[in-house]
Amino acid sequence: MNFFRLAFAFSFLVVSAVAQVTTTGFNNAFRPEAPGTLLSHPITNGSEPIGRTTSINYLNGWVIVGAEQPGSRDGSDWLLRVYDIADPANPVRRFPSDFGLAYEGDFWHFGNVGVHAHGTMQWDSLLLPQVMRVQGFGGLVERGGTNGIPLLSQVPIGYDRGSMAGPWEVNALWYNSPDANIDIRQAYLTGSGFVSFNTVASLDHVGQFGGGDWHPMLFGDLLIMARSGVAGHDGVVVYRLEYHNFDDPVRANRSITPHFVGSLDGGFQGYWPNLFSDGTGLYVIGSTTDILIGADITQAADPAGDG
Repeated sequence: MNFFRLAFAFSFLVVSAVAQVTTTGFNNAFRPEAPGTLLSHPITNGSEPIGRTTSINYLNGWVIVGAEQPGSRDGSDWLLRVYDIADPANPVRRFPSDFGLAYEGDFWHFGNVGVHAHGTMQWDSLLLPQVMRVQGFGGLVERGGTNGIPLLSQVPIGYDRGSMAGPWEVNALWYNSPDANIDIRQAYLTGSGFVSFNTVASLDHVGQFGGGDWHPMLFGDLLIMARSGVAGHDGVVVYRLEYHNFDDPVRANRSITPHFVGSLDGGFQGYWPNLFSDGTGLYVIGSTTDILIGADITQAADPAGDG
C-alpha cells in the first residue's frame, strides 16, 4: 500500500441510511495509479468543510478524521467524520444513523479533536481523547458516554501531550506556558471509576536546557523532550527512566528517576515534533514553513546500536 496515494485519496459519498453497516477495510493490494496520484478532491467530495484537520486516525477498519476549533476558518463545521475506505478511490462517509444509532444531530462529535489540538491515541478498541469505540474489525462505530462506553474522565489516561503513551502523563510546556518542572504522573481509576493521578517524578528540565515550548514523548523507558518554536541550543533531550517500587500497592511509594542520556547540540525547531522510524533508526521529526527537520536519536535509544 502506498500511504501517499491514500493520504490524498478521499472521495466521500453520502449514502442512504443502512442499519448496522460494516466495512471490509482497505484491501492492501496493487493499484494501477502512480504513487502520489490524487484520487479525488476534498472540495468536490464534501470533506473540505470540516476546517483545519487535526488528525486522520485508523480504528479497526474505519478512518476517523477530526477538526480543530478554534483554529479553523470561519464557517467550518467542525464535525468529526467517519469514513469507509474499502474502495480508496470512493470512500464513504458514515453517520451515526447509518449504524442504527440515534445521536442528537446525527453527528459523532462537534468541536476540537485531539490533545493540544493535534494528539490522539488508541487504547484497546477505543480512540481517544474524543472517545470512539469499534469493538471488532469493520464493526459498529460508537461514541463515548453511550452503551457503556467510558468518557475520557473514566479512562486511565490524561489530557496532555505526554498522555499519548498512557497510563503516564507528562506535562507539556505549550504556547507560552510558564517555565515549570516537568512532572511525570501515573494515571489510575479510583473506586468511583474516574481517573486520578499520582506524581512519580519532578524534573527541572528548563533549569538546565531553557524555557520555551517543550513537547514530551515517551518511548519505552525513554522520555524525549523536543523544543517547538524558536530554535535553541539542545532542542532535543533524551532521558532514560528508572522505575522504583511499581509493584507496591501503595502508590505513594512509587517513583521514577530520570537519567540524562544525551542532547542534540545545535538546537531543533519543529512545530508539534513527533517520533518516526523507517525501521533502521529512531528520529524526532518537526516542521516549520518550508522546512522539515529531523534529529537522529537512534544511539540514545539503543546505545548498543543493534536494533
